[in-house]
Amino acid sequence: MFIEFYYICTAMPVARNRQTNAMNIFNDLYCRDIKQPFQYCLHMKMNILIVACLLTALSSAAQHRELTVTTAGSLPDMIPLSEKYTITELKLKGQLNGTDFRFLREMAGADVQSEPTNGKLKSLDLTDCRIVRGGEPYLGMNLITRTDTLTRTLFQHCTALEVLKLPSTVKVIETFGLGEVPHLKAIEVPASVTEIGVGAFWKCADLETAVLPDELTTISHDAFRYCYKLQNVHIPAKVAAIKSYAFEGCKSLKNIVLPEGLKMLGNSVFANCESLEHVNLPSSLDGIGNGLFRNTSITEITVPKSITDLSEQTFCDCKKLQKVNILGEVGEFDGNLFDGCEALKELHVASSVPPIVGVFTFRYVDYDSCAVYVKEPSLPSYRAAWDWNRFKSLQAESGTTAVMPAATVKEATEVARFSMDGSRINRPISGINIVKMSDGNVKKVFVE
Repeated sequence: MFIEFYYICTAMPVARNRQTNAMNIFNDLYCRDIKQPFQYCLHMKMNILIVACLLTALSSAAQHRELTVTTAGSLPDMIPLSEKYTITELKLKGQLNGTDFRFLREMAGADVQSEPTNGKLKSLDLTDCRIVRGGEPYLGMNLITRTDTLTRTLFQHCTALEVLKLPSTVKVIETFGLGEVPHLKAIEVPASVTEIGVGAFWKCADLETAVLPDELTTISHDAFRYCYKLQNVHIPAKVAAIKSYAFEGCKSLKNIVLPEGLKMLGNSVFANCESLEHVNLPSSLDGIGNGLFRNTSITEITVPKSITDLSEQTFCDCKKLQKVNILGEVGEFDGNLFDGCEALKELHVASSVPPIVGVFTFRYVDYDSCAVYVKEPSLPSYRAAWDWNRFKSLQAESGTTAVMPAATVKEATEVARFSMDGSRINRPISGINIVKMSDGNVKKVFVE
């Protein structure tokens, strides 16, 4: 039939050249197979085309659905099995329980045992839904939903899911609430949430943007850990604590602004954020944890006066760090504080007494090119202190001049003791001890 159709179409120019009415010729021609006029053949082909278009439209409709769930647990009855694994966009209204989320998980690529399914659900809008208690476990044997709570691992391993809009009624995001949703790209946390739970977005590897609510006060540990593509996150003004490892491993995060009012930054909050270049430390901080900026790309940082204890590895392996301004009276530079800061050129220290340093505090820092600035009255003590006296350029901060009293000779005393691996110890231990004296000398002592 299609061969005859081609034949007829190629005959049309000939008919026109002969100035013959084309439609009359078509009506006189017959399809060899069905023995019907060409006009009938053309009509049949048009019907086939219409049917194909309708099938395409139906297929498209199956990919996008909007439903109202009148009774919690009834979603599986509302979507035919023939459509379950074809829907790519779904918007729901109503109440949802564990049975519904079990079904949604299967649509989004993971079953109740976190085994993969053929689900293709990429976009899920739950804005007008409410999570309620009840129904079947959505994951494993005992994980069930609770009212207004984004419960543990709700969409874990749902590999198809990319866009998720949470119910506006959600008040709590539990431990690993949206952890390990690998292709989730963006999230907006509902306005009623005040604390983001432990590992809430842990290992959401494709997450690029997170919008946090104004009333948020706490970002728990591991909250955004290993969100490798996270680029944009605004920390709300009421956040008082960002706990350990909250953004650790967010390799694409470049800038972050921390609000005044922030009290605590835990261990390694920004560790291994390899692209992080700009961050501020607010004057409201009471303390910062170990390894806070370890292995980041920050180039300059000011430590506020409120910080009097700089923990181990705070700036370790910050290979692009060039300038550090420490405003507080810090008594000790623990462990590997500046270990690996090979680009450090300018260090401003406000401490009146030289902070005690460890064996590896300034490892790989260039003592010849890094200038240290201190208050002028403290300059002699820095020049006499162990390890500080290795800096070729020890200078007085401008505006700190003072009349220095005559130096008096005092007997050197022990000021610090270390084990052979560089760890600070509080008392002699068996073996070789490294002892730092008040006159700057260092000696090895064997203890039985």
